[in-house]
Amino acid sequence: MPDTGVILSYLCDGEPDHQAARELLTRWLQSGGRILLSPVVLEEVAYHAWISQRDFQETELLLGKLTPREALRYTHNAFVRAYHILEKTAKRWPLYIGQFRGTSPTDYSKILKVLQFTLGADKLPDTYDDKLRRDITAYLLDSAAAEEGVEPNQLNADFVHKINRDGRLLASLAAARSAQFRAGSDNPIMILSLSRRLRQGDSKFRTQIGDPRATISISAVSYLLSMVPEVSLGAGSLRRALFEFGEKAHLTDTERRALRIIRATDLYDVP
Repeated sequence: MPDTGVILSYLCDGEPDHQAARELLTRWLQSGGRILLSPVVLEEVAYHAWISQRDFQETELLLGKLTPREALRYTHNAFVRAYHILEKTAKRWPLYIGQFRGTSPTDYSKILKVLQFTLGADKLPDTYDDKLRRDITAYLLDSAAAEEGVEPNQLNADFVHKINRDGRLLASLAAARSAQFRAGSDNPIMILSLSRRLRQGDSKFRTQIGDPRATISISAVSYLLSMVPEVSLGAGSLRRALFEFGEKAHLTDTERRALRIIRATDLYDVP
């Protein structure tokens, strides 16, 4: 079950992991795996498409002038980045974003059709135990507030929205696993994600969510696929999946400062 970042990388040409995401999901299907889509994730992807217009208008004058690396710095929205890579003028923007943008911020009907056509994906029912959702959300809110040294009601509204989304996603995964178990299937459902909060919630509520662990990283899936004789990942995709340095590396301020100092010396080559 791909998380939001994986879906955006798959759909949008301007993302550093675009080719890796496309190859990974394609090879996963070739190896006999299934891809499931969560309404929680689809709504978030739909929201990215819905809010893209402002970012497009603010960067319209840069069309045809940005390299892919520059597009990562100058644009904020994944769909806008993809358009900057594909087009040099603004005239086809309505046609492009119209493939994804629904009639409301959470209308994912067009995105669902695209993913069902290209990946043969199925959509999970949007059902879950609401008590479990509330418990997971409350735990993640308390944990985030403790890390920030504030009260939960002092957290940023966008951050709170993302935590609520994570609680709903984990609760819906637990419900899907329970339904699958009742149907007599033991095939595990996991979320393809790098989210630390999802891993944190999974560890705390493992009894309710069930085994195996709820999340698996792109690196882990890539490594597993690389061991299947009939499936081969390209060298570029495998490198991107296994070594997350570069534009999307999640570095601390100290790590980033250290890399800058090393680079400034001209004594070492750090790819």
